[in-house]
Amino acid sequence: MRYRRLGRTGLEVSELGLGTAELGQDWGIAVPGEFGCPAEADALRLLDRAVELGVNFIDTARVYKKSEERIGRFLKSIGADAARVHLATKVYLHKKDGPAGLRREMRQCLERSLGALQLECIDLVQLHSAKLEDIADSTAWEVLDKARGEGLLCYIGATFYDAEAARAAVESGAYDTVQVTYNPLMFSAGPVIELAAGKDVGVIVKTPLLKGAFSYKRQHLPEELRRTRELVGEFRFLERSDQTLPQACIRYALAPPGVSTVIAGTQRVRHLEENVEAAEGALSAEEIERIAALQKSLDVGGAEVP
Repeated sequence: MRYRRLGRTGLEVSELGLGTAELGQDWGIAVPGEFGCPAEADALRLLDRAVELGVNFIDTARVYKKSEERIGRFLKSIGADAARVHLATKVYLHKKDGPAGLRREMRQCLERSLGALQLECIDLVQLHSAKLEDIADSTAWEVLDKARGEGLLCYIGATFYDAEAARAAVESGAYDTVQVTYNPLMFSAGPVIELAAGKDVGVIVKTPLLKGAFSYKRQHLPEELRRTRELVGEFRFLERSDQTLPQACIRYALAPPGVSTVIAGTQRVRHLEENVEAAEGALSAEEIERIAALQKSLDVGGAEVP
């Protein structure tokens, strides 16, 4: 496993990180016989194998149901080795009760995460699915900054679906990291990644496999996502004897110099091992050029996250 610097945090994180949404809840494309929250023993086994393979960045969230609690029990079980793992979680933005309600809910969310993870301090806490308005209004950031001053967290980040909101966070200078979607069909964050690199903001790439659409699971996408299935099929030229399509997508996400880590979720050890192998290789120049050409020629506006 290779490691990269997570921007100005100075943390050295594995190029492949582990997303844990599906370790705590039903999540992703509903493939018959493979869908559903795993048993705790299976989740802990996967976490153990990830760390054994050199993965040292684990991303979770309070809303991932059982995920934080399972990670907390896993970290406790490995004792002193837990210090080698860099953990990121997320607090949701409950805004219906105004600024006072937002502050109260965020603080409660953070305290629940600390309890579930069995930690006194979390490496990175992120605003979950932040919008442009959340970045323009510093209220949420101030809640986390206050908690940082109390020693409850080390660094502040935010996750985004909107590339422009991510750009605003980078330009604000307030956020240590941004987490953005980046894959062959959803690549609007490219300029933001470049901007972040120039400002020493750590970049975490999420959804590199489009929640499994860039894998055999695409055949199980519902009919309303038929266009997504068709668009994914255009990139099957990336499959070769020594590279699967999921591996190609992870390599695509790792290609921009500003990317610190790519988080890919799974609940199966064999898929985890395949993802780790992806981080050990790279796309060829010809493959990158052909991806760029397809992105220009295809109407990718119909692609949706499953």
